[in-house]
Amino acid sequence: MATREAQLNSRLSALMREAADAILLADREGRLLEVNLAAERLYRFNPGEMAGMPLNALLPEGSRPTFEEQLRRLDGKESVFFDALHRRKDGTHVPVEVSLRRLAIGDESLIQCVVRDRTEARQRERLAQQQRLMALALGAAPDLSTGLSVALDGLIKLTGSTMGAIYLMDDSEPCLRLRLSTGLPPDFAERVATFPADHPGVRRIKGGGVIYSQAPHPGNPFPEWEGVPARFLAFLPIQQESTVIGCLPLAADRDDLDVETRIALETSVVQLGMAVARWRADEARARAEQQLRQAEKLEAVGQLAGGIAHDFNNLLGVILGCAEMLQLDDSDEATRRQFIAQIVEAAQHAGDLTKKLLAFARRGKYQNVPVAVHDLLEALVELIRRTFDPRVEIVKEFAAPAPMVLGDPGQLQTVFLNLALNARDAMPEGGRLTFATSLLTLDAAFCQRHHPQADPGEFVEVQVIDTGRGMPPEVLEHLFEPFYTTKSRAEGSGMGLAAVFGAVSLHRGTLRIASEPGRGTTVQVYLPLMPPAAPPEPAPGQPTGLRVMVIDDEELVRATFGRLLTGLGHRPLLFREGLEAIEFLRRDPAAVDLVILDLVLPGLAGPEVFRHVRTLAPDLPILIATGLSASAEAAALAAAGAVGLIQKPFRREELAAALAGLPPRPRRP
Repeated sequence: MATREAQLNSRLSALMREAADAILLADREGRLLEVNLAAERLYRFNPGEMAGMPLNALLPEGSRPTFEEQLRRLDGKESVFFDALHRRKDGTHVPVEVSLRRLAIGDESLIQCVVRDRTEARQRERLAQQQRLMALALGAAPDLSTGLSVALDGLIKLTGSTMGAIYLMDDSEPCLRLRLSTGLPPDFAERVATFPADHPGVRRIKGGGVIYSQAPHPGNPFPEWEGVPARFLAFLPIQQESTVIGCLPLAADRDDLDVETRIALETSVVQLGMAVARWRADEARARAEQQLRQAEKLEAVGQLAGGIAHDFNNLLGVILGCAEMLQLDDSDEATRRQFIAQIVEAAQHAGDLTKKLLAFARRGKYQNVPVAVHDLLEALVELIRRTFDPRVEIVKEFAAPAPMVLGDPGQLQTVFLNLALNARDAMPEGGRLTFATSLLTLDAAFCQRHHPQADPGEFVEVQVIDTGRGMPPEVLEHLFEPFYTTKSRAEGSGMGLAAVFGAVSLHRGTLRIASEPGRGTTVQVYLPLMPPAAPPEPAPGQPTGLRVMVIDDEELVRATFGRLLTGLGHRPLLFREGLEAIEFLRRDPAAVDLVILDLVLPGLAGPEVFRHVRTLAPDLPILIATGLSASAEAAALAAAGAVGLIQKPFRREELAAALAGLPPRPRRP
């Protein structure tokens, strides 16, 4: 019997000694009696060193009361389980899972402590949490640029890397191009900015292989990256389905990545590939929508082309006729002044018509600026009155007191132009087209019931009413569907009302259409009013004696500038090309008080001239003069410091007003 008990005890002792978990036996006072090999490895003690140690010695100072509380909880219980942080012999900490149990062996009451190392489990949990956060961040990123930044930051944290980059395949040329980097020295980033499609690393990445490389990096297909101070390099393909669209290099000051980190990294890069595909699809859709809006604008303007040409010919006829009469030189002074006044008036009408057309056809980013609704409608009425069939009577009923909205003037102009064109087409024999405005309040219940995309508040209602043929219910049902049209292909694309609905929704507004066959159509557009503006600052006084540099390639325009500036009391300095003007400024940057710059110039283009002038004289005011509408170039120069824009053709009063609003340039003594 004793022999069997001895054998059993021997087996139990061997089982305890060889167990994977750390097992510690302590007396009722908490002093260690026996520990197994796993415990000595976990706590980094030599064999026999732990005997007689108090259990508390394995705990950080702040954890000891908690451990003693767990011991007290054992009273009346078989065992207690909890997570803790233990301290090794060398002072480092290790996360553990602890099971405490009281044992009765003969007359002895012992404490059994089974400890499991949770370092790897914690690492897996951390990686899983970072992966979840990465997925959430990629899903929330609104665009490619933001998403790449979020992704690179997250992947560097996930792997503990010191440097990283994201390359994407270039659409315009077959190469891998650097889009974003973190931690790379500028000169190094410049050296690794692009890799051609036939580079060994690009070919290997395109094969879909993940590359992990340890110093001294034998066989690394991107030897250019060996210049970074790192012991470990990783290159992972970014894929859209089975197509490689980019590459993620990471550099770390460590020997390797453990298996769990590699799995988490590769999984996150798969998510990145799907996100890049989504962001690119969003960008392509946005470009297509912008092109479609622009095409719709041009289509609308094209429908006015015949009337516009007729109106221009009438104005040119007035100008030519009056000019020829002046050349005869046999008129008295009063008649000559009358001819001159008619030329000025006709030219002004032509200039106004050009500005309106450019505004309708304007290409560029969405703006969010104050828009005077009545001014916008007045400009539209003037345009269509000149170009519509004279049998269409145009009526204005503006009851709203000077309504202002925030939005994009070009898009709003296109909205009402499309509605006017539809009304005209519904009245081939003529009729009445009415533009009416009023103010009203839409409450939350009304918006929720009829217009969920609109927020409650004060609105301006713009009604476009025609007395045309009207529409049956089956047409009204499909009215806002893209490409739906009752017209022939030659008459329209069917995008007009879809574009109208999209533009109104973009302005946080809504619209309604009521129509019956034979009774005409009423379109009600609701746009939220902007808050009342602060009173304007008093206008500054008119400056005199300015030395004004004019850079314009048209001789007649330069001469006109010269005469107008001289008449306003200024000294004009006229230049045909930007290089001449730049050379003049280089010799004496203080010799000029203001630059008036045309954007379209031979040789050095207007924006380039702007940058040179800015470099030579940073405080020199630059006024942009252009025959185009407010283009993206003009907007970019305004953001870069241009003090204003004057649109050609302009009158003397407009030039004087532009100069009056300029900040004075300090003159050197």
